[in-house]
Amino acid sequence: MVPAGPVARPLATFTIDPDRRALLTNAGVRNSLDVLRMGGSALEPSLSKQAGPDGFESVSAWDAMKKEHERVALTTGSQAVDAVIGGGFACGSVSELAGPPGLGKTQFGMQMCINVQLPVSQGGADGQAIYIDTEGSFSVKRVAEMAQSAIAKMDMTSTVTLEQMLNNIKLFRVHDHIQQMALLNQLKSVLSKQGFGDMGLRSRLLTSSAQILRKLAGTYSVCILVINQMTTKIIKVGLEDCSALVPALGDSWGHACTSRLILYMQNNTRHAMLVKSPNLPEAVAEYTISVYNFKDVLFQESGIQDVPHE
Repeated sequence: MVPAGPVARPLATFTIDPDRRALLTNAGVRNSLDVLRMGGSALEPSLSKQAGPDGFESVSAWDAMKKEHERVALTTGSQAVDAVIGGGFACGSVSELAGPPGLGKTQFGMQMCINVQLPVSQGGADGQAIYIDTEGSFSVKRVAEMAQSAIAKMDMTSTVTLEQMLNNIKLFRVHDHIQQMALLNQLKSVLSKQGFGDMGLRSRLLTSSAQILRKLAGTYSVCILVINQMTTKIIKVGLEDCSALVPALGDSWGHACTSRLILYMQNNTRHAMLVKSPNLPEAVAEYTISVYNFKDVLFQESGIQDVPHE
């Protein structure tokens, strides 16, 4: 019998990032035999020449550190919370905000739509915001109040108007995971609650969403904030089963975000705890919510009551 030779496995059958597959295709690779025939040394110049943000080029640790220091951090409006998360939510990364109902998660997200438009000198980025609403909880009235409060605190020479601020927020309302994935796949062009019986599908969609968001954050240096609900999970403590509140998207999503901030209530005071960060320790800060903004407890304005809005 004649020994069988190597099988030409099509490139499309390999689990490869689409951008990397495109680089290989442009280099003339159609199957596994093409890789063996051409060799790594022959492919390297072609790949390196075409490599973009998701190609095979490397950067030195020094360049990576300089890029990290150049990143803009968006203020939350609370000096205490900003200090916990390293100056604010970093552009170029995916951050997660999770917590039970009534602690201000949605208002936090709407506040960031205003803060990103602030001048860099005030903790903003002179930018715009995209808000993807999956629950129908976005309040235009509340955002307008926040915008008016921010405009009132700007420099007297500022010509920013309420209309300009609201026009700089692009709102997308999605009703199920199909619409959400379709929108995420279209966000690249924008920038240049449904249950799952199939848990495997849920996991794949989360993984795909995370990949898209990380790529958008890195490519366009945008700040992406994902707002997550909490759910009850039964955990084993010794020989007993106990319940605990955990972020609803599960452990797989927890690995996808760069940082995670958990909101909770203790002694009638709202707290924000940093539980995940690549370079910062766990820490807790107190915060409060007024009709107009998200801020420090010590700086609460007299006559303004905290509101339990999401």
